[in-house]
Amino acid sequence: MNSTTSRAANTSTRPQQWAIAYGSQKRSTMAIMTLLIWLVMTVDVAQPADTLYLCMKNCEQCKSMYGAYFEGDLCAKSCFRLKGAFIPDCIDVASIGQFLNKNE
Repeated sequence: MNSTTSRAANTSTRPQQWAIAYGSQKRSTMAIMTLLIWLVMTVDVAQPADTLYLCMKNCEQCKSMYGAYFEGDLCAKSCFRLKGAFIPDCIDVASIGQFLNKNE
């Protein structure tokens, strides 16, 4: 009778154990999904900031190379206007020609 009682107890606790395990798995899945969504959002936000930073640093570098002949403020404004899509290359005159001041 004791073994029958323990079998009945095991049978009745199995649904509870399954429910607990399923609930834990559900929470783990939600935590992983939340983490993945956060990572995707962070990457999308960080990418334009990195290109904007690179654009601004290149404008600064060109200004230090060319001095008064380079319109650094116009370069910086174009970085913001284009959201970093255009990155000036100080040794490529075609990419910085619009910022060179030929009058000085």
